[in-house]
Amino acid sequence: MKAIQVIATYFGERRNYPSNATQVAEVLNQQIELHQDFDVGCNCDFLIVNHDIESPQVYDYLSSIEGTQLKNGVIKILHRPILNKDLSFGSYKYAFHKFENEYDYWYFTEDDILPLRENYIKEMIDFIENDSLIGFVAALNFEAHEIHRFTFDENDYIKRTGNHPPHAHGGVGLTTTKTLQNLRLCVPKYFNTPNINPELFQDNPTKGGYVGDQVEIDFTNYFYKMGYKLKSYSPGTYFKRLQDGSFL
Repeated sequence: MKAIQVIATYFGERRNYPSNATQVAEVLNQQIELHQDFDVGCNCDFLIVNHDIESPQVYDYLSSIEGTQLKNGVIKILHRPILNKDLSFGSYKYAFHKFENEYDYWYFTEDDILPLRENYIKEMIDFIENDSLIGFVAALNFEAHEIHRFTFDENDYIKRTGNHPPHAHGGVGLTTTKTLQNLRLCVPKYFNTPNINPELFQDNPTKGGYVGDQVEIDFTNYFYKMGYKLKSYSPGTYFKRLQDGSFL
C-alpha cells in the first residue's frame, strides 16, 4: 500500500496569504519542516505540483528541495504548464495523469493547509477501507464557517456543503486510484488533462477570469454524482489554514 500527498501550489500573485513567491516558499518550507518528523501513518510521498509561471528562481528553489527525505517518503516536483484556469483542481488531475500507476491512495491538498494530527492519511484510508460506499474523504471541516459547513444525512454522509451541493472545500481530502479511474471513465471530458469548460470563465480582470464556485464544487461533487458517498474526517480541529490561522 502506497499513498501520495499532492500539494497544489502557485508562485504567482494571489489574493490571500501566501500572496507572492516569497510567501509561497515560506509555507512550503513549513510543510517540509513539519513532515520531516510528522508521521502520516503509511508510506507516502510528497508531490508538489507547481502551476508553472516559468520563473528561474522558482525552478532553483524547487530543485533545491526535490528528493528531500521526509518521515514517510520523499519530495517529488511536478511542473504543470499553464494550460487552463481550473486552479488547484487542475493540478490534482495533472498529478494523477502523470503518476496514476505508482500509488494506491491520493491525498489532495493546497499549500497553506497544515495537518495537526499524526496518522491523518492512514486514518482517512481506513475510512474508505471500512466502507465501500465512500468515494472521497473530505479532510477539512469548516464547522465555524456557515458558508462551507457540512450537513449530514442519517448515516453521517455529507449531503450539503453550505448552500451548495455536497463537496469537499478546496478539494482537500483522500480517494483511491480505482475511484479516480472510475471518475475518468464516467466524466472523461471533465477529467482528462488539460481541460477547461469555457462556460465557466470569462475575460474579466476584476474576477481574474474566474466565474462562480463551479470549478471547486465539480471536483468532488462528481464523486457524489457517480453514486459514491462523501465522508467528513476532521471534527474541525485536525488542520490549520495558514491564510487566516483558522482550525478546520
